[in-house]
Amino acid sequence: MSAAAWTQRILNNHAAEVADGEHDEACEWRPNGHFICNCAARRRIAAGFTEPPGELIHQYPICPRCNEEVSHNGDEFECRRCNCFWPRTTGPAEFYDDHGDLSESVARYDRMAQDGEP
Repeated sequence: MSAAAWTQRILNNHAAEVADGEHDEACEWRPNGHFICNCAARRRIAAGFTEPPGELIHQYPICPRCNEEVSHNGDEFECRRCNCFWPRTTGPAEFYDDHGDLSESVARYDRMAQDGEP
């Protein structure tokens, strides 16, 4: 896949997520290359989920918070509804939607956009 096709796919996916209401006004995502944001983390925190769920339930496996089956890619289990993953078959989950303070990188990308850089 070419870089242009890859970028277009990311832009299309983001537009679909925006249409589905997955991003808020504080979204840090920028079309000129800053492709991460904390929108999912803000939604999760607003819903009161500030700690990852406990250990994975291994019937087939199930997330202990939302009680839904999780996906498995061979190395880890993932619950897309809870925005978390279990890097091992035992132990607590970890969130994957919290990217920390993005203000510096957002400011850099905003400056690049103003200067007309790609």
